[in-house]
Amino acid sequence: MKTDKRHRIIVRAGIIGIIFNLFLAIIKVVAGFLAGSIAIIADAANSLSDCLSSIVTIATSYFARRAPDKKHPLGHGRSEYMGTLVVGGIIGCIGITAGIEAVKKIIAPTDPEYSTVTLIVVICAIFTKIFLSLYTLAAGKKAKSDTLIASGKDALSDVLISSSTLLAIAVYYFLGLNIEPYLALLISLLIIRTGYGIIRETTSQLLGERADHDIVKRIRDTIDAVENVEGAYDLVLHDYGPTTIIASVNIEVPCTMTAPELDDLSREIRRKVYQKHHVVMSSVGIYSINTKDAETRDLYHQMQALLENYPEVIELHGFHLDKSDKTISCDIIIDFSAKNRQVLFEEIKKTAEEKFSGYQLEMVLDADLVD
Repeated sequence: MKTDKRHRIIVRAGIIGIIFNLFLAIIKVVAGFLAGSIAIIADAANSLSDCLSSIVTIATSYFARRAPDKKHPLGHGRSEYMGTLVVGGIIGCIGITAGIEAVKKIIAPTDPEYSTVTLIVVICAIFTKIFLSLYTLAAGKKAKSDTLIASGKDALSDVLISSSTLLAIAVYYFLGLNIEPYLALLISLLIIRTGYGIIRETTSQLLGERADHDIVKRIRDTIDAVENVEGAYDLVLHDYGPTTIIASVNIEVPCTMTAPELDDLSREIRRKVYQKHHVVMSSVGIYSINTKDAETRDLYHQMQALLENYPEVIELHGFHLDKSDKTISCDIIIDFSAKNRQVLFEEIKKTAEEKFSGYQLEMVLDADLVD
């Protein structure tokens, strides 16, 4: 999706969120004070936080579109993640404030005075939030905006909050029990949980999450389909925002290829990956494989057989035999499920050195970066 189109989707969804949530916040505050309902007021505070979240979403979308500069040569796309953190913080603060007020009502309870207007406001809030959640989630997925998706999930949880308020009204009307303060406390905890979840997920993204399996598979399939590529390994994706991904990869190629041929191959890979996936391939490393030498093939199969005894080893690549100095080079990837990857690697290396005692072994423990 083009950046301008994505920006328009985010801004439109943000403006709609501001209008609806501001309207809901106002009528809920009025209805809450008229009824003396702390639950409805807490719900109003939640709607106000959603309004502020939409403002943050629009602001960060504008900032993320700023052109790259000397200080930020890869653009400002990650500012959207920062905006999502702010959204999570706002939601969490609103939840804490609402929780404090709920505790005060539990300590010093007062009976609410519900009316037909109160009932209408709560029902309208439920249907409005259903519309907002579905619309915002759809817009967020279309624009690949984590901030919008977070707002959509929050709106979906608001449907449950407003529905629980409706339940409190029914309990008070039919049973004469005032469960409002406890419901308000529950609502505040749900709001805090939503804020915490958004912050946790966004922080994980900023720290650097494992790349999505589907995009990794699609990129690998694109590279593997290029002529003379015998395998694609060590694919690394660097996320600089939802629309900017920088990648690097190592490929296995026949040892007979010349430098000009390798240059043409690298350029073709970069072009195809960008055209199909809009991912910038910053570098293409080379593993030269000897496809014709019987000794190399035999040693490779022996190494494979050795590694089959270690189920934690998920990949062997970059295998190379230098006959001039009798050196075997290869990389292995050990799954993170291994109790101690480094200890296991040392064990495997020692076993391999014993098996291939006539050769100098240069084995590298590669990172388990993608599926």
